[in-house]
Amino acid sequence: RIVPRSGGGVVQLTNATDRQIGHAFFKQPIVFEPSESVSFSTHFVCALVPSGDKSGHGMAFVVSYSLDFNNAEPTRYFGVFNQNGSESTRVLAVELDISLAPELKDISDNHVGIDKNSAESLVSANASYFSDKHGKNESIKLLSGKPIQVWVDYQGTTLNVSLAPLKNQKPSQPLLSSTSINL
Repeated sequence: RIVPRSGGGVVQLTNATDRQIGHAFFKQPIVFEPSESVSFSTHFVCALVPSGDKSGHGMAFVVSYSLDFNNAEPTRYFGVFNQNGSESTRVLAVELDISLAPELKDISDNHVGIDKNSAESLVSANASYFSDKHGKNESIKLLSGKPIQVWVDYQGTTLNVSLAPLKNQKPSQPLLSSTSINL
């Protein structure tokens, strides 16, 4: 649902009800021509808001060849993947993960990962952002309820992911980079 705010709207994907899943999709498909070098950049702001001592698994920015997620597990894997994960899934996700799942080789309950066709990340890092002011990574808590900026930049076969608190500029160094993504 769209939550009215001054100067625009906020998309609320879930509420305090247990075991919910929410999806928001761009209305028009983005066409990736196989003969051309593909690139895209996106920037969004999100807030993962805790509900008492409960929390979900997080959220994911997804690029998919299909909007059919009927085979996805609704309460796990961000509602995008299933337990099996395969090349035929054809899904790319940047996960903001607030749940520790050892079977997926999660590194913590506060990490960012790049996933391809499976909820097991190709690369992941504890949630942080590069502070140009301090010249080092600063920790950021995903489940703080505070707005977090996310940048996803793809060029050729390289995907870069950056995070920062709302009032910060885009960091000069990404948090994550993967060179094995071929859309």
